[in-house]
Amino acid sequence: MNGNLDGRRWRLIGMRTIVLTLALLLTACGGSSEDVSRPIIQPAPGPAPAPGTVPIDDDGGGNLDNPLPAGWSDGPIFINSAELVVAESFPLQVSIKISAELPTPCNEPYWQIADDGTTLDVTVFTGVNPAAICIQVIQPIEFSIDLGDWDEARDVLLNGESLGGF
Repeated sequence: MNGNLDGRRWRLIGMRTIVLTLALLLTACGGSSEDVSRPIIQPAPGPAPAPGTVPIDDDGGGNLDNPLPAGWSDGPIFINSAELVVAESFPLQVSIKISAELPTPCNEPYWQIADDGTTLDVTVFTGVNPAAICIQVIQPIEFSIDLGDWDEARDVLLNGESLGGF
């Protein structure tokens, strides 16, 4: 009976050793704090936009002509709330404050802005590197879109819905 009990102890000790070794290996392999799935995108420096024009975004939204990096796919964004913010100055400083959810933590918000002379039509979407391996979980996010300085009135649309005007 004593020999049978010793065999169980050794098996239990062996299993614990295997589990601890695997845990250490997994920790060692995933120890990098650098997130390589989300490249840092910085727009090229350029002149400040003239009053009444729509600036190239400088905080993660890409540029207006080619908003997504080469090879990236566009995707949806789930907007919970959006607010048109107009600073009381001359010219008016206008931005949109958005609270939304991204389909995955690898998705990044991007936007395009069209100005037809009376309406600013802002289209918000996400971009994702299709080669990125990412957990499938909704990612909450808050961000602002700077619409620039304005001395003329405009209505503002966000993904086809009216936000108001200034």
